[in-house]
Amino acid sequence: MEFSARRDGPSEGEKSRGKAKQKIKAKTNKSCINNSQQQLDEHWPLSDKPYFHYILADYQVQNQFLLVLPAKIHKVLPKAIVPVILTCRNKNWKMQYYGVGYAHQKFDSGWKNFSIDNKLNVGDGCVFELTECSTECIKFRVQILSGELPAELLNRGDGSNSTPDGATPDTPIIIF
Repeated sequence: MEFSARRDGPSEGEKSRGKAKQKIKAKTNKSCINNSQQQLDEHWPLSDKPYFHYILADYQVQNQFLLVLPAKIHKVLPKAIVPVILTCRNKNWKMQYYGVGYAHQKFDSGWKNFSIDNKLNVGDGCVFELTECSTECIKFRVQILSGELPAELLNRGDGSNSTPDGATPDTPIIIF
């Protein structure tokens, strides 16, 4: 995959075309900044706030749509039934958190809407960062990380489905 870089600033020909062209270029640059901001909104470094993550399994994104929260996050969440707001890609999803009354702490069926709306698949990763927590409301900011291998790894020019180190779509990618 090749990318071409456009140099900053107008060429000599662009300078001679007048201020109208410069105004158009300024609008284009603002558009690029907005697109970059949208990408930043999807992925960001974690803060010092509590978080948990999942590599999604079939029962979390199919049929049951069950998301049980891991023990790691239990100690900071209330032992109550509390409204939850998941924020992802500048959208909000409302659901209930069941911190009491069930064998496991979990989200209600609102998780299904989040999963379907975001087209989550088995193998995708989700990072849930706790941004607000009280007995009145819980808020998580969610990052979604695609579990698919990039196309350039799936079908190489030589007809094989492996990477230079021998990995295939059926073998795990180990990150250290």
